[in-house]
Order: sequence, then structure tokens, then C-alpha cells
Amino acid sequence: MKKKPEAKKTKKTEKKSEAVVLTPDEKNELQMIMDRLSVQDPEGGSLENYLKSLRQALAERSHLMAGLLELLSRSPSKVGFRAFQLLRDTADREYSRLVKQAAYRFAQRGHAIETPTPAQEKVVLIQREVREPVAHASRMDSSVWLLSAIIPDSEGFTPRMVVAIAENGFKAIHAAVNETSYKNYREYVTGVAGHMPERRPYEIPLWHMARLFFEMLGYHGENAHPAVQEAAKILKPHYDPKRRHYAFDLLPEIENPESRFDEVDPDALVAGVDVSWLFFSKNRLAPYKQKLDELDSPVLVIPPEVQKERSYELLRRAGNELCAGETRRRFRRFFEEQALWLKLDGNETAATMAWIVARHLAGEGEAGVNPVVPKVVISSIGLHHPEQFESPGEEPEQEEQESFRRTDSGLFIP
Repeated sequence: MKKKPEAKKTKKTEKKSEAVVLTPDEKNELQMIMDRLSVQDPEGGSLENYLKSLRQALAERSHLMAGLLELLSRSPSKVGFRAFQLLRDTADREYSRLVKQAAYRFAQRGHAIETPTPAQEKVVLIQREVREPVAHASRMDSSVWLLSAIIPDSEGFTPRMVVAIAENGFKAIHAAVNETSYKNYREYVTGVAGHMPERRPYEIPLWHMARLFFEMLGYHGENAHPAVQEAAKILKPHYDPKRRHYAFDLLPEIENPESRFDEVDPDALVAGVDVSWLFFSKNRLAPYKQKLDELDSPVLVIPPEVQKERSYELLRRAGNELCAGETRRRFRRFFEEQALWLKLDGNETAATMAWIVARHLAGEGEAGVNPVVPKVVISSIGLHHPEQFESPGEEPEQEEQESFRRTDSGLFIP
């Protein structure tokens, strides 16, 4: 028979003992220290000095320090507890269990060891950079405004850039919304200014940019692209329809605009600006065009002065009737923004002219006497009936040197 294999004896892992082994001389030395401590006044100044000396003397004799701590815990006292507090951190790590047991004994006798609170570091709160929204506007052909803005996210996410423009007399509104950085936005504005230096964008408040955006939609916007809805959602919190336009912050009130019409040069005012979206339609002009033709071919011979006056009266009446209601408001808004743009561009004279025109249209005075409205009537007729006007190469006659000029067929136009 085979012998059963003997079961292997499992040796228990013995924990390393933390017991302090002292020589007789070391035991006597510790007893002398204990005797010395027993006569110390726990509140006296000499105790602190003695403990500091003791700490220094036993710094290189860790086992002796551990033995002293154990002795102190077995005979707890106020003096012993103070000594323990000062000396316990000098014992080597191998005696950590012994130190914990000593602390437990002190705690049982009412001498609790306070856990040292780490020194609180001075915390300097660095405020997150708060970016302000930035917006720009530029006048454009056939639309008036090219709008752009960068708007920081309230929750700290990437800012968003909104760009909007109207085409075809505001009948098509385009917009784009993209996440971007302030650096990229500045590069965009610089690029627009470089591409169109004569119409470079100027910075305006975001609330005014939002106002212009919703005005663009209000004019027509039948063919608004899908991104327009997203742009409107972003700009809506900044839109205040009751707030006066930004031009009122920069330009003074005019008490009696009509008295300052002599300062307005209509040709200079609309130079470089496409006002074709303000032109009146062919159908609306038809009755006035017919009457102008009748004046152009009178049955009786009419003196030139009378023909001038009749032409002017007809154009003034056309201005009054055509430039009314919503059309008049659109004219006013055009010249308010033109005044603002010219002001930001540093052209004070032209800005004043545009502001005079705008403030007059904001009142109740006849639109036909406004220096600009009859000019738009004439330009509209020229658009729909180019044959009505002289060719550019013809030399004007003497009568045309005044504030009126004559068409090929003899019609006098202011």
C-alpha cells in the first residue's frame, strides 16, 4: 500500500514584531527621563525647552524614542501627553504601529490626539474671461445692410457667429450660423473690409444689429433660407423693438428739418449707394408718367417757367402719394442708417444731410418737398422708361444749368 502523502504544513506568516528591544543601560536611561518628566510642570516654560532638547538627543536613536513613547502611554499624564505630542513624529516608520497603540492608550485616558488640519492654501479665484458680443454692419448694393455678430455662449461653450444679408430688395434673406472664435471673427471682418474698402463694416451694438435683422425680415423675407430661423432664435433675446435706433445715440435732434433742406445735396447723398430697392414700381408710376407725357406735349404753347413749375408740382404730388405709410417708413429707415454709416465713416457733412432727410420723413411734413423723394421718383421713371432721358453725350442747354433739366422731348425735371 502506498503511503498517504503527508500534508504540507502551512507556516503562518509571522508579523514583524514592533517590540522595542533595549539594553539594561538603555532601560535605565529611559527611567531617568521618566523621572525627570514626572517633576515637570505641564504649564511651565522649562518643559518645552527640555522636550526640544530631548527630541534632539534621541533623533538618531529611534528605537530608544519608540521605547520612551510606549512608556509614556502606559503611565498617561499631562506632561507625558505633551511629550508624546512633540516626540511621536520622530519615531521611524517601523514603529508606526507602536505609536498608534500609544495614541490609543492616551485617548482612553482622555488625551485625544487631534488630527492636524492641513494649512489652508490661499486660493486665488481666477475669473473666467467674460467675452462681450461684437456686431458689425455694412451698407451693400441692393440690400442696405450686411450684418454680422459673434455672440458668446452663456454656458461657456464655443461662441457663435451670425451673418445675414438681404438680396433683391429684401425679398430674399440669407443667413449663416457657425461656431467660431473671436480670432476668426476678427479675420472675417478684416477680410470684408479688404474686399470692399468703400463699404467696410463698422462696429455697432448687438441690440442694433438684432433690430436691423428683424427689420430685414419684416420688409419682405418671403424667401428666407432655413438658417434664417436659427439666426432669429439666437438674436431674439437681444431684440428690443421699442428701443430707438443707434443713430439717435450719435446724432443730435433736429427741431425743424424742413428749414435745413438747403443743406441737402441729393446727388451727393446717394452717391455710391444703390437705392434701387427704394424705386417705385412701374404700375404705381403709370398715372404720373402719363401726366408727365401730357405736360411734355401740351396743346398750347406754355412758357418754360410755367412748364417747370407744373413739372415740379406733379413730382411733388407723386412724392406725397407714393411715399406714404410703410413706404415712407422704409425711406426714413434707409436714411437713418445711411446717416449712421456716414457718421461712423467720419463723413459729418453727408451724415447731417441724411439725418435731415430722415428726421423730416419721421414727421408729418409733405414727403414731396423732401429733396430726396422727387429724385427717387425721377430715377424710378428713368429705370422703367430710359428713353425718356437724354443720352449722356448730349450737351445741356442753358436752361439745364439751373436746378431743372429737360428731357429729349422737352419735359423739365428737377
